[in-house]
Amino acid sequence: MEDGDATQPDLLAAWRRLLLWGLPAVQGAVVLALLLGRGDTWDRLVDPWLYLTISLVLTGSWLAVLSGRGSLRQITVLLTAGSALFLNAKLLLLAALLPDPGALLPELLETLVWLPAVITWTMLTDLARPVRRILNWMMAGVVTLSAVVAVRPLLIGHPLDMAALRALLQINLSALVSLYGASFFLRRSDLLGRAQGEQQVLRQLVYTDLLTGLPGRVRLSEQLRTLTGQGRPFAVLFVDVDAFKVVNDTLGHAVGDELLCVVAQELQRLAPQGSFVYRLSGDEFVVLLPQANDRAAQWEAQRLLQLVPVRPSLQVGMDITLSIGVSVYPDDATDAETLLRHADSAVYAVKRAGRRQVRRYQPQQDAATER
Repeated sequence: MEDGDATQPDLLAAWRRLLLWGLPAVQGAVVLALLLGRGDTWDRLVDPWLYLTISLVLTGSWLAVLSGRGSLRQITVLLTAGSALFLNAKLLLLAALLPDPGALLPELLETLVWLPAVITWTMLTDLARPVRRILNWMMAGVVTLSAVVAVRPLLIGHPLDMAALRALLQINLSALVSLYGASFFLRRSDLLGRAQGEQQVLRQLVYTDLLTGLPGRVRLSEQLRTLTGQGRPFAVLFVDVDAFKVVNDTLGHAVGDELLCVVAQELQRLAPQGSFVYRLSGDEFVVLLPQANDRAAQWEAQRLLQLVPVRPSLQVGMDITLSIGVSVYPDDATDAETLLRHADSAVYAVKRAGRRQVRRYQPQQDAATER
């Protein structure tokens, strides 16, 4: 079965088991109904064809579940439509063909028994539009055909059958419950799905930079706390695009956005395997290098300084350069916030010294800058 039909694999497996055990049980009830028939004309001529048709639907659905060829969505629509069609076909045939008025009540009671199956199929998955449409058709058909069955005795000169009228009333009430009960369930499913979608969007807004697709400051803070908690050395590279304001002012903000996207792509492509790239804000990026010492961090920073600007420069038609500040855990700081601030201080020192350089955090020189 297709995983896209359920957000939780355990729930999908549970419904699959229910169908594998439940469909044979319903099929057994169909066979039992045929074996326990009254033997009248209706049972001999009509019921076998009706039950044969629904048996084919049940068997086909069960084989689809067993082989994994049908999705839960498709099977549920098939079962709901098949059950609704069976119910309405039975009422139609009762209205048009039933030769023995005495058999009307038993046949109506048999029809009533089929309604729980319709309700069960509607609860299997989130199928708001298809299932609601099927149930609306079913309700309209049940009401119309019940009216025909109720007045048929008058048309042929017989009195109204009060027992049959009560059975018809029960059928309509049950159909009404299945329609509006399922509709309530599906509306709640719709609201839940919408809420989950909104939560996913909010989570994306919090954790992901929408322009570049890179994780943002919140994710960076979480990763820094994780790495500092592990106690192993790692490095923070604070990357700043030089003269980004000039690009925005001369070429426009659209080109500036395009530049940031290309820089993000190049940082991801050129950063060593196992590293993490983040966008903080504006033209500021961070590259985390797990298990990197001072020497490895500065070597990687120099490599990124030379290679990353090549494609962005060609893209915007202007010479793009970077400034990179480096801080190393635990030499420069032992907590995430201080470590990031020290890398930012190193970048600021690079800017003051003329840009286009890599600089390791230096406590004596950068302390005044931070103050």
